[in-house]
Amino acid sequence: MQRASVALFLALACLSCRKAVETRPPDAVPPSAADATEAPAPAPTAPAADAAPAPDAAGPDAPPPPATPEVVDAGGDASCLLQLSLDQGSSYLQEVRGRLSGDLPDWVGAFPALAVDPAQRQALETANTIRIGDEPLLWWASASGQVFVDARWFSDLVAVDVPRLSAGERQVLGTFKGRGQNVLPPRTLVEFLLRAGVLQTFWHIGAELCLTAETDADGTYRAIFDGAHSYFTSGEHREEYRFAVTVGPDGELAVERL
Repeated sequence: MQRASVALFLALACLSCRKAVETRPPDAVPPSAADATEAPAPAPTAPAADAAPAPDAAGPDAPPPPATPEVVDAGGDASCLLQLSLDQGSSYLQEVRGRLSGDLPDWVGAFPALAVDPAQRQALETANTIRIGDEPLLWWASASGQVFVDARWFSDLVAVDVPRLSAGERQVLGTFKGRGQNVLPPRTLVEFLLRAGVLQTFWHIGAELCLTAETDADGTYRAIFDGAHSYFTSGEHREEYRFAVTVGPDGELAVERL
């Protein structure tokens, strides 16, 4: 009787265990096993197609950084202390030809220094903006067409063909009498000599001049020009040259081909 009771108890216990197993979800994990299992690591997210790589992440195949723009000296006009464009249309001879009939030489070899008589002589528009006081420096005699400079300020001046000078050749133009009187800045005086044609800087067409340097020491002013002039022989030609103009302490005016 006792053995039958024990057998009946074991059978009931086994039946209860089998029902518990059947009612558990198939994918359930026992609590002890769930606690021991690590959660899987999240998958890496791919970068967007247009996202720029971080600076530190640039690999050996990454393109080099953009080059820093090179700073170049502008040169040309920016380096000129004074720039002049001279041609036949701006010459004193073109002006005189428009007022007189008859033949005139292409150039004159000298500018005499004469007294100004406004009743018989007229100021030329060429270089007329360069004055001492209210008086222009370049004049012409209407009867003869002779071009001259004011004798109050200049000696007779010799015209010099600058492109035809040899390297190192120096020629004296004459004298400016107002050197020590501060009546005309030396750079302006040199500009007058160029515009008036005392310094002839081209042959046929014109010239471009650039004042690149100037000094004024011990009473001597020196201006250095880079020039280029165009002319015709069998065709059009362009020649570059360099020259210096000096104004001495005694007013001596000279030009030298460099």
